[in-house]
Amino acid sequence: MNELVALAVLAAMVQGDYKTAGLVAFFMLIAEVIETRTAEGAHASIESLIRLTPSTARRLTEDGEEEVAASELTPGDRVRVLPGETIPADGSIDSGRTTLNESSITGESMPADKGPGQEVYAGTTNLTGALDFTVSRIGEDTTIGRVRDLILAAERTKLPIMLIIDKYIAYYTPVILMLA
Repeated sequence: MNELVALAVLAAMVQGDYKTAGLVAFFMLIAEVIETRTAEGAHASIESLIRLTPSTARRLTEDGEEEVAASELTPGDRVRVLPGETIPADGSIDSGRTTLNESSITGESMPADKGPGQEVYAGTTNLTGALDFTVSRIGEDTTIGRVRDLILAAERTKLPIMLIIDKYIAYYTPVILMLA
C-alpha cells in the first residue's frame, strides 16, 4: 500500500496536481494515526487487565499472617483475602463465604456467591466476606494471565483474507502499474 500511495503522490506531483498529491498524503497520514491510536488503545487495555492483580498478598503461615509480594506466592500457599481486596492468584476456597465481582474475567455484571471448594480467580474483587484459599496457579498461569496471552496471540494472528492478500500482493502492484 505504501508503494502505491507513494506512486500516486509522485504521479500527481509530476502532473502538477499538488492538491491531489497533498490529499493522498494527508489521508495516508490520517489512516496511519488511526491505526497507531487503535494499537495503543489495545495495549493500554491489556496493561490495565494485568494491573487488576494486586502487588501484595496476605499469606497464612503457622505463625499467623504475613504480607508478601504476590509474585512470591507458590502453588499450595494459603492466602487470606478480606472484603474489598482483590484476589492475588487462582485457587480453591478452603474456608469462608463471600461474594466476588468476577466481571474482569467473565464479563458477567452480577457478583457470584462463593464458598468452600469453589474456584477463585486472580484479579477478581472480594465484596463481602473474608475467605481463605489455597493457591493453585500464579502469575502467567492464572486465568487473567491466560486471557492476556490470548489477546496478544489474537492481535498477532492474521485473518484468512489477510493471508490471501499477503500471498498475492507481490503480483498486485506490478499488474496495476502495467495496467495503468
